[in-house]
Formats: sequence, C-alpha cells, structure tokens
Amino acid sequence: MPDDDFYRLRRSKPSGPGQLRVPGARRRPCPVFLPAEYQPKYPYPLVLLLHPHGSDEWETLARVPHLSNRNYIVLCPRGSRPVTPNSYGQIRWSWTEGQPADIGYLQRLLDAACQRWSTPNPRVYVIGVGQAAVLAERLAASYLGAISGLALLHPAAEHIRQGTLGQAIRPGLRLFLGAEVRPPLSRSAIRRLAAHYRRLGAAVQQESWPFGSPWYLQGLRRINRWIMDAIPAAALPVSRPAALLYGLKPGLAVSQS
Repeated sequence: MPDDDFYRLRRSKPSGPGQLRVPGARRRPCPVFLPAEYQPKYPYPLVLLLHPHGSDEWETLARVPHLSNRNYIVLCPRGSRPVTPNSYGQIRWSWTEGQPADIGYLQRLLDAACQRWSTPNPRVYVIGVGQAAVLAERLAASYLGAISGLALLHPAAEHIRQGTLGQAIRPGLRLFLGAEVRPPLSRSAIRRLAAHYRRLGAAVQQESWPFGSPWYLQGLRRINRWIMDAIPAAALPVSRPAALLYGLKPGLAVSQS
C-alpha cells in the first residue's frame, strides 16, 4: 500500500549505482531517486517523471517524496529546451511537443534504466506534467517496451483545445488524467479529454480538484494510489518506515554522453 510517512524529514542516503551512460546521445543530466532502504534485488517499478515547463531536473527530484519515499525508482530527466532564466538567473527547461529527438532520448533512457535496475515489464510508468503531457503521450505510444501506465497531470489547456493531446494511445493502456481546476483549464475540458481517451480504448481514471495547491501535492499522491492499486500487496518490498532524500549529489545521476 502507499506509504504514509513522506512528511517525516529524516534523511537517508541512497545506495546502489552512480551513473548510467546512454550511447549515442549528448550529455544531459538525469537524477535518479532511489527508494529509502533500497533493496537491490527487488524489482521496483520504474517511473519516468517529465517536469513541467520552466522547471528542471533537480526541482523535480525534490518533489518525488510526494509520490512515494520507497515504492519506485524515479528518473527525473532535464528538458531539452532552455527557457528564460528565473529571477535568480537560473536557466529553466522545457520539452518539445513529441519531437523525434526527445522521444528517442527518452526511449534510450528507459531501456538503459530497465537494464540497470532489472525492472520487469510491464512495470514502467510515465508521468507528464503540464506541457510535457504531449511528449509523455507520444512516448507511451511509440516505446517498444511495455508501458504499464501513463499519467497526465495538469495538461496545458491549449493542448486540449487544439487537439494536440489524444492523438496516439495504445488500446488497453491504463491512463490517469488529473488536474487542478483553474482558468483556463475547466473541469468540463478534462472530462471531454477523458471521454476521448476512453473512445480510443484507454482505461482512464479521471480526477480533478479545486485550485489552491502546487501540482505535486495533490497530483503525485493521487498517482501513487493509482499505481499501487494495480500492484498486488505481496509484490511490494517489506521495509521499515523511512523518509527521504530530497536531493542527490551530482555523482549520483543518470547522465548521457
């Protein structure tokens, strides 16, 4: 069952590998969240978390405890497109809308991670936040390995309105569609998109909640429950409650060269 202790702030250091290198791709940092009390022989589900527009890999990594401290190995790659620096002069990043270069990069990243951590198929989940929802959808449709579930969190209103989303879904795919209701994104727009996915053959769980909290507070907790509902309790690792790890040293990162 989902752990309920992620608000406890006791730190635990990650164990396990330092880096993965994906041949044929330019260097790009991708921090990896390893569960508290990591058990190397346990086949943890693998989660690919694609950050929203204007974020980066380290900010995303810090949000992972709201998903779970101990249930998953989580990849937090950096987007491919730099955007305007924030008020502190820090460069932030975004993604393309499903361009082949980004899809190919993420496919190779998933392949390398599944091999390194012996993740069984189909226990790979893809989460796309905000504008990254389009890329997440395209990746789930094109990835040759098995994707157990796709979660689209707070998709951009313009992508729903323009029909950019809902173009490529594998029949039978488990899909979580969740959003905080605030202009310009309406509850009716989310419902229409969910109905469209169902017509394409996806098994959709659609949720919405009132405006007032950051994307990761409500959204990641609900996605955790959605994933755990599909995993038998007997398949979960047994460990003492532990809090997490809000950052990894640069040496503990998946990177490309």
